Amino acid sequence: MEAPLLYQPLPVSMAGILTLAEHQQLYEVVSVAVQSDLFAALAEPKSAVELAREKHWETYATECLLDVLFFAGLVQNIDGFYSATAAAATYLHPNSLWRLNHLFENQERPGSLAWQLRQCLAADFQSRGRHEPDWNAERLRQIGVMGLNGSLQATVASVDLAGVSSLLDLGGGHGFYSIALAQKYPELRVTLFDLPPAASLARELVDRFGLADRITCVAGNFLTDDIGTGYDAVLCANILHGDKRDTVLPKVFAALRPGGQLIVKCRVADGVGSLQSALARLVWLTRGGKEMLRQAEWLAFLAQHGFRSLRTVNVWGIFATITGLRP
Repeated sequence: MEAPLLYQPLPVSMAGILTLAEHQQLYEVVSVAVQSDLFAALAEPKSAVELAREKHWETYATECLLDVLFFAGLVQNIDGFYSATAAAATYLHPNSLWRLNHLFENQERPGSLAWQLRQCLAADFQSRGRHEPDWNAERLRQIGVMGLNGSLQATVASVDLAGVSSLLDLGGGHGFYSIALAQKYPELRVTLFDLPPAASLARELVDRFGLADRITCVAGNFLTDDIGTGYDAVLCANILHGDKRDTVLPKVFAALRPGGQLIVKCRVADGVGSLQSALARLVWLTRGGKEMLRQAEWLAFLAQHGFRSLRTVNVWGIFATITGLRP
């Protein structure tokens, strides 16, 4: 599969492969629940707070776990109180004659999802220090390819860059957003700005797609370095995490020309409700995700930084695409 149009569905679908991976993730999550006797604890309805207190678990991690089990059909949620479904009570309760718990005797290897979930459930987890991930080329490539399952295409389809001449892809990482937008808008010139390992990978991929004459990859740290000015549009795809927003957004505002367009791709707490989304939310937590704001919170925060005409133009799984203008 050579140089496809990235703003369209890929010629070879990855859906079957992703489904296999999701099955493995779900198995590991259920194994933690079974080995923790969670379904015995939910013989009577409990809130997430009550369950967390009983199990000495961290509350938000408990909520994420229960969300997955709800969409998997193993717990029910009635007005915020969770209890085991008939299937879970019959086949996954440790004292049931019909228990099948032996099917979930998973050996948790360090680094596995089950192992990471247990770390997150530990009551003191939120007090531990979090470390910035190692943004090496392979990690970025993995993130980029995963985004091509429809998430990237949904964002590109939801924005209108007709007549836009210059775009800054801030923290553009793998470069697939830059490539997709340049493919869709032949008059668009893109500057991708990211750390040296990311810029190097993006440059390699841009060359492979034959777009080196229209996409410039600049190595730098957008938290400390000058990111330029006069852009018609700036894309911030999954970079506006809590500890960075107040630093980055004033620089983005200054980088846009008056009337320029802001495009934000972000994780949201009120995305599409599904098992896939619940698993994605939990995996995000286990990999160091610190927060997930609601769409209204994102809109209010961006407005506080001076952007106007803000609106959510797309929601895909746990991701939302928000656009706005610099007055």
